[in-house]
Amino acid sequence: IHGEHNVTAEDTLGTEVTVTFTMESQPPPKPAPISPYDGSRVGLVGSVTPTFEWSEVTDDSGVTYSLQVATTQNCTDPMVSLTGLTEASYTLPDTEALSQGTYYWRVTAVDGAQNDSGLTAARSFKAGLLPMWGFIAAIAAIVVIIGILVYNLVIKRRRFYY
Repeated sequence: IHGEHNVTAEDTLGTEVTVTFTMESQPPPKPAPISPYDGSRVGLVGSVTPTFEWSEVTDDSGVTYSLQVATTQNCTDPMVSLTGLTEASYTLPDTEALSQGTYYWRVTAVDGAQNDSGLTAARSFKAGLLPMWGFIAAIAAIVVIIGILVYNLVIKRRRFYY
């Protein structure tokens, strides 16, 4: 972990040497959120499994990422909280699919010395245009309208000619 560490070595004769070792404490740069775009909509109907993407960050000691997804802008009590991600993207699995609603996400980079870049500003996105029941109701309404049109244009006309 970053900061000063005392390292002590002792040989079999009891000779002891202590040295202070300093691990770098420069945090990596913040990653830039890429997708989903702030204010964008992901998916059309039902639950969605968005892919979160951010800019890749490099550091000599290596970098991992932490991702938070929440229903509040300050991301308190995140519903998804992942650490140790090694790629600059993450796709939610089906088991963590998001239902219709507004969500917020943010990411941070952490280097091998545990220096944290700090969290990015939360980005919002909307999951789904309609809930599944709304989609089924819309399809049912379209079927009823087509049925009425067919009845009025075909069946009523046929009676008129006979």
